[in-house]
Amino acid sequence: MTELPLSRGAAGTAVRDLQRRLVAAGVGVDGDEPGCFHDGTDAAVRAFQDRRGLRIDGICGRQTWSSLVEAGHRLGERFLYLRQPMLRGDDVGELQRLLGGLGFDAGRVDGIFGRATADALDEFQRNAGLTTDGICGPDTLAGLRRVTARGGSTAEGATVARVRETEALRAAPARLAGRRVAVADA
Repeated sequence: MTELPLSRGAAGTAVRDLQRRLVAAGVGVDGDEPGCFHDGTDAAVRAFQDRRGLRIDGICGRQTWSSLVEAGHRLGERFLYLRQPMLRGDDVGELQRLLGGLGFDAGRVDGIFGRATADALDEFQRNAGLTTDGICGPDTLAGLRRVTARGGSTAEGATVARVRETEALRAAPARLAGRRVAVADA
């Protein structure tokens, strides 16, 4: 287990692991020696926190670390299925986007493999003629990629959940009159 929090001035293998995870998440660590938390690592942590909607303080605490771990998962690198605690990660978010783009209601794209994602996965497996086991493994992933490669998905970013939210907002103009509405991409 990594000793947290990690901040400016820290050094060692935990900082080296942090730097490796930041680079894997697409945030460059410029100018710092491997394993030394200085200006480059601080800037990278802040950029990552900003990108993920976290409190921007340059300190890698529990929330930033958890988000870094989630960012490290790529679709196909592990089996995805419903369990407790629920699986979390960018791979789950990508699965939700793929399912939603095909018209299967995986709910909001939040990177959490919950009941809606499990139900959408079951429905996709059933419709694709795959074993309906609720597990996104190599066969299910191949089926998803086969369908999306043939142009079976909807417009970029259009998921069932997003369409449902948009329609709910369109149907509610009277209730929103005179109110402020904040909309953000999750």
